[in-house]
Amino acid sequence: MTRYGLIVLAGVLSGAPAPLGAQVVLYVDQDAPPGGDGFSWETTFEQATFEGLGDLPGGTFQSIGYGVSADGNVVVGESESQWGPEAFRWQDGVMFSLGDLPGGPFNSQANAVSADGSIVVGAGLTSTKTEPQVSDAVVWYPTFMMSLGHHMRAEDVSAAGTEVAGYGASPNTDTEAFRWEDDAITWLGDLPGGAYHSEAAAISSDGTVVVGTGHVLAGSEPFRWEGGKMVGLGHVPSATTSSGYGVSDDGSVVVGGSHTDHGQEAFRWSDGVMTALGTFPDTTTVEANARDASADGTVIVGRDIDAAFIWDEINGMRRISDVLVADYGVDLTGWTLEDAYGISADGRTIVGYGTNTNGDQEAWIAKLPPCDEETPSVVHGNGRPSETRPFSGYTDPRAESTTGENPDLGINEVFIRFSEPVRAVGGGPLVPQSFIVSSTGGEAPKIADVDMTKNPLIKVTLASPPPLMEWTTITAVVEDMCGDAIESLGDLGPGIEEPDRIDFLFLPCDVDQNGQVGPFDLLRFRQIVNGIYVPTHGTLEDYADTNRTGEITPFDLLMYRQLINGTIPATRPWAGETANHAQP
Repeated sequence: MTRYGLIVLAGVLSGAPAPLGAQVVLYVDQDAPPGGDGFSWETTFEQATFEGLGDLPGGTFQSIGYGVSADGNVVVGESESQWGPEAFRWQDGVMFSLGDLPGGPFNSQANAVSADGSIVVGAGLTSTKTEPQVSDAVVWYPTFMMSLGHHMRAEDVSAAGTEVAGYGASPNTDTEAFRWEDDAITWLGDLPGGAYHSEAAAISSDGTVVVGTGHVLAGSEPFRWEGGKMVGLGHVPSATTSSGYGVSDDGSVVVGGSHTDHGQEAFRWSDGVMTALGTFPDTTTVEANARDASADGTVIVGRDIDAAFIWDEINGMRRISDVLVADYGVDLTGWTLEDAYGISADGRTIVGYGTNTNGDQEAWIAKLPPCDEETPSVVHGNGRPSETRPFSGYTDPRAESTTGENPDLGINEVFIRFSEPVRAVGGGPLVPQSFIVSSTGGEAPKIADVDMTKNPLIKVTLASPPPLMEWTTITAVVEDMCGDAIESLGDLGPGIEEPDRIDFLFLPCDVDQNGQVGPFDLLRFRQIVNGIYVPTHGTLEDYADTNRTGEITPFDLLMYRQLINGTIPATRPWAGETANHAQP
């Protein structure tokens, strides 16, 4: 396109493929409005993803995800196949049937998987000479499946796949926790008092710690078994019955649920202290169970009031659906996420089940971008569309009024690009309070709206124009999706790009950006229009579209002269004016 002798070519940035999971968006119309889809750009950060796992062919559409490998790539669970309920293993978008033991009605279920996803444990049905239907604990290896014994269920497996925990009928009682290793079953006993009844639900990564639920005189109580000794973990306050369901990799953190005066509360036990996890911020009702924990025990998933939850110490309990939609912009239209059963070692991949868009029960997997040690920061860039606009240090030299009576023009949309997706401090979508607007003089504009649909490119809409002849500063008070807050170093001085803020000045006619209006501004205006000078930051319109129509025409020079001389619609003569203050 030709603009008064200046040839402008719209370029396309690197076309190299982005990393797996990255979102790539290319724009090629350089005439689009600032901040719009008008400039080629590419993001290389990973996005959150959500996927329904489908079901096995035949039968009613139904599937549940119970377990996930340490790296989050393999999911196991149960689906309705043509034969009946059947265990499955899912990987790379494909669900594989695992079959069942011979004899008895067809019914199998996969509950857990080894760290590398190769060994699966669960339960299946078989038959004996005297019993037509018997539940067996089952281990599926890559090429065969094996029963660990009759009247048993396998609930969890160690990282290497060499130790298994579960429960079944023992010589002592009809239900007792067990640990299997080297083709041998070790019955783990029960807590003292009450009926003899214990169930193992989870096992540590190295297979040395088993957790589950035992029975004491007052009712059920979580236990932790290690080195041949079973220890009761107690309850949260006001609870008399509790159950243990999950454990961290090293066995030091146990999660589960307790029935208290407030309802069924999820808990986290560590260092001898059991802590209730609370409920969702918008309700006081509690009907929760914690199912699983990340390797270090800091991230917990489960179910509360018919919704899958994720919990961490910083953010508390949140609906997984809220996190995916509000924090990452994932489209969950038509889905209800009802329960989360498993979480990967790093706490970023979660599996469970819910109701899909067709109203069927379906297993799902959600992947959140990985956490790192970096804090988010403003990417200042060159002030081009799809970058931070206006760039920090920019002086807006364009018209300030449509009538000449009151300043009613100016920058009203600010685009801030961050180094990674961001959210409000403490979790949740960005709100006007996530940004602080200040000014070196006059009344700083308030924020009318925050749009994070292109996160990490955030659009901040101002409710009124910035004050004339003053510097306006917009400071971000945000955090990344892992809870790392943006670093605030304060005002570091003119020309220094600060990690949490941008500064811009509103001074009509100051085309050469030096904080005062003089003869050289008209010279710079002509140089820009005629292609003699090309600004290194921003677009040509930022400097020479004086009347703010979105394109440079001869009328812009006319408007410039009106501003200089104070002719309506200018509010005053701008010749000789200077900024009231230096850049912060």
